[in-house]
Order: sequence, then C-alpha cells, then structure tokens
Amino acid sequence: MGEGRPLLLLTHTHAGVRALRDRLRRLGVPSSRFRLCTIAGWALELASAYPARSGLHSFTPSGSEWNRVYEAARQLLQETPYRRVIGCSYRGILVDEYQDCTIEQHALVCDMAVLLPTCVLGDPMQGIFGFGSNRPVVWSTHVAPNFPQIEAHLDPWRWKLTNPPLGEWLGYVRERLRLGQALDLTSGPIRYATLQTDGGVSLCFDAARGQSETIVAIHDFANRCHDLARRLNGAYVSMEELDCDDLRLVAERLDSATGAARAIAVLEFAKRCMAGLGPHIGTIETQLEQTGTLRCDRMRRNRTLCEAIEHVVNANSFELVEAALRALRGSGGVVLFRRELYGEFLRALRKCTASSRTDIQLAAWEVRNQTRQAGRRPDRRVVSRTLLVKGLEYERAVVL
Repeated sequence: MGEGRPLLLLTHTHAGVRALRDRLRRLGVPSSRFRLCTIAGWALELASAYPARSGLHSFTPSGSEWNRVYEAARQLLQETPYRRVIGCSYRGILVDEYQDCTIEQHALVCDMAVLLPTCVLGDPMQGIFGFGSNRPVVWSTHVAPNFPQIEAHLDPWRWKLTNPPLGEWLGYVRERLRLGQALDLTSGPIRYATLQTDGGVSLCFDAARGQSETIVAIHDFANRCHDLARRLNGAYVSMEELDCDDLRLVAERLDSATGAARAIAVLEFAKRCMAGLGPHIGTIETQLEQTGTLRCDRMRRNRTLCEAIEHVVNANSFELVEAALRALRGSGGVVLFRRELYGEFLRALRKCTASSRTDIQLAAWEVRNQTRQAGRRPDRRVVSRTLLVKGLEYERAVVL
C-alpha cells in the first residue's frame, strides 16, 4: 500500500539534511523513494501553499515566528482536503533526532501520525535545543505515550571500522552521564590538553598539521567561532547558523543605505567575512567616514580597489556591490574565513541583479531557505558549535 509514494524524512538542521541525503546516496537509495527536509522547511512549504486556509501571513519567519508556522500547518491538517493531500503525497513519515523537537513541532508530528504510519528516532541523552524560549519534548511525557518504543542496541556503528576504542569509550561515557556520574577526560582514547592563552589557535593548527582528514573545532558561542576562524587565517572556516543574523543585517542596510553609507556597509560586511583587509581599506574607510567621498586618483596603492568601492558610492547597483566584494576578496593576503556567509550574500545579490529586484532582504531570506531545503555541504576544516554540526561526520575533532 502506498509503494509508489515517497517516504517523508524529517530532521532539524540543514546539516542533518545534507548528512542524511549523502548517506542515502551512498546506500544507493533512489531519490524518488524519499522526500527529505527539515521540519521547519516542510511546515513552511505546506502552510504557505494554502495561506488563506492556514492563516499564515509571514512567509519569511525567523526565531520564535516559526511557532506560528507550525500552528498554521496544524490548522490545515484539521481539514479533510488537506489531510487527503498528505495521505496522497507520502506512504509514511520518519522523523530523525526526535529528542530535539520542540513541543510545537511534536504537536505537528502527532497530527501527521494520525494520517500516515510514523516512526520517530531519537535519544533523550542527545537533546541540545533546550535553550532560550525553546520548549523541548520530555521523552517520558510527550514521546513514550504517543509512539511505541522499540528496544535499541547501543552499538557504536559510526566508529566500528574507523576507531573502535573511541566508540566503546563513548558508550561508557554515555552511561556515566545517564547516571549523573563524573567523567575523567584525562583517560580514554582522547588527548586532553590545557587550553593556551591563544584560545585554541595552536591546538587547531596542530590537529591539521600534515593531515588530509576532515576536522571540526567545536566552540561554544558564534562570535568565538568566527573570531577563532579569523585568527586561524583561513585554515578553517566558520559555519553559519540558519537564520544568519549577519546576512539579514547587511541586507537591511543595503536596502536603506545610499552613497557613502552603502559603501561603508559593504566594507563592514567584508571585514566580517575576510581577514587581512586592513592594509587595503584603511585609507578608503577614513575618506568615506570623514568626507563621504573617495579621491581614488590620489591613491598610489589599492587604486583599482578604491575605484570599485567608488562605484558603489555613486550608484545603487547590486552588480557593483558584488564587483566590489570580489575585488576585496582578490586583494593580496586576504583570506575568506566565513565562506558560507560570503557565498550566500553573493547569491542574494545575483538574484536581485537577474530579476531587477530592489528588495535584497527578501532575496537573502530566499537564499537561506533554499539552503534549509537542500542542506549545506560542509567544508573539510570547520569551526562551529554543537548545534550546527550535529548529524555531520568528521574524522577528527577538537573540542574547545
């Protein structure tokens, strides 16, 4: 029954989407057999397809606005025509990393489980989304009463062939944590090191030296990740959160700024993405801030770069903004350490240029939503947080 329809696979992060898609591809599963996306992305797609009935009015949600998206999707599932749409579209539902569901997402999944066979996979010991205003599911209260539990064998399959001692040690660690017992991180198949005054720079360089393996350096806050990647001078790149406030902020500024203010916004954005810009833009920034104009004819060095910035001052063109960013990126000694942020902004600029649009805020949101649906392709050496890399696989890790 329903064999001709795909299975709906849902998870939480676009990193997880990419990891699952790559794994299914390696296993030879035809893409026609499944539909894979985040819970947030799928709910938005459903609710925005029928806005008059779902009551969804904002199609570019962020932060707590996503709860309204889940409510709108649930509103549709109360009505027979839309329940039939779901029943005709999929043969079943599988939700991964279920311990990271919020109560609002859980309510949506329960509504869908009435319509289709539904399986949820999760481990309450691995929940990481219980911060801010998020209300994560409580396994015994929300999950166990709604989904029959299947006994799972805790075999460390991920490390079975590559690092069996690590897999066994992590099982031991998990049990001690479950029982509330202390850990001794100086023992086991890991190397414990005291963090030096450089904040982890030397440890990250040591981990990468002579290695071709994929490496993740895990830090606690976004600003620390970005700063560490900058000080690593491009050896690692910093991963972006999905809402990506820095992308949203530069889009807002470009939509409202003109002349020197627009050029200054472009330079400030470039400094958020690139290291080594100081010697190239110091004089340019000073002129813009003090006079609101540029005199490129008086510059002996960086004249070509100055002219690219001058074009941004003189014309409100997204194509000229992209050209200026490329000129900054190509300056000698400059390295890109926030590659994803830079690339997404260029994609938004091209969207506006190709369609003669003037609202880059909407274009930037559309670009991030496309990434939400497709998943991100991780770099080989990354500085990030647990929240963003969960579900991805790396061969080496530095936990800072």
